[in-house]
Amino acid sequence: MSERSVSKQKRGKQWYSILAPEQFDRAELGETVAEEPDQVIDRTIETTLGDITNDAGANNTKLTFRITDVGSDTAYTEFIKHELTRDYLRSLVRRGASKVEASVTVLTTDDYRVKIQPVAFTTKKADRSQERAIRRIMIDQVNAAGLERDFEGLIDSIVEGRLSSAIYGDAKTVYPLRRVEVQKLTLDARPAEVAAEQEAAVDVDEAESDDWYPGSWGRGSESPFSNRQRENYRLIIFTAVTVLSTEVRRWLVERFITNGSLSFRVSDTYFRGPIRGSALQRHNRVVGESTHCVGPVRTQRSRRRSGRSL
Repeated sequence: MSERSVSKQKRGKQWYSILAPEQFDRAELGETVAEEPDQVIDRTIETTLGDITNDAGANNTKLTFRITDVGSDTAYTEFIKHELTRDYLRSLVRRGASKVEASVTVLTTDDYRVKIQPVAFTTKKADRSQERAIRRIMIDQVNAAGLERDFEGLIDSIVEGRLSSAIYGDAKTVYPLRRVEVQKLTLDARPAEVAAEQEAAVDVDEAESDDWYPGSWGRGSESPFSNRQRENYRLIIFTAVTVLSTEVRRWLVERFITNGSLSFRVSDTYFRGPIRGSALQRHNRVVGESTHCVGPVRTQRSRRRSGRSL
């Protein structure tokens, strides 16, 4: 038996106490065992908000943390996910009522990219236009929260229910609501990862032709938006052209593309599947004369008419 295996056998395994981040008052989440401290890194632990706050009424909220650092016999974590239990969401569904969902990705003031999925339950069945109006309010409120708050502040507003209350207050004027919740929040990327993606995007942008980027500035000119603003606007427009109503798509296209206020590229993978045939025609009618702004979505006929080679 080698000296290394003997030393490990003598030392044995060690238990580490797992602590929540500071915003959760360093509450103890549990324990984990490992032979080496490096083996504890990147482990995840799931608990409920009720276990942290000693409130049984909050047991329908699940929180997930990831271990990022280890010191002596203590493991420190970061928050990565907030999710409502499936049983609680099912208990909110009623026959003859509507369930309106949305999925929004925002960039916080400290450059954390977060995916938020709010959901609203109406008292009775709402029609399509009312559902679209409620969804529009939810997306606007989530985007505003991302632009105004840092990562910890955004988590606090969701865990404490302030964001849900803000959505409820605005959306109840469209149709009577019974409940509004944020059913899921997921950490998509940290500031370092977002910065790396932006640097890679800049490299790609420099290699691409200017024909893909309509707007008030081209390559070599200065953008009036910060990196965080451009990222949020891209996410808003992407959500609009894939999820929202025709009216919202038309407004965003006129506001950010036709007027030359924002320059961006939409990949053809975003439109793979949903935009086919008549749906593509409807999309082109919404965009109007600036159909070239989405590049890959253009049909062969429109390319031939414009004289552009395939």
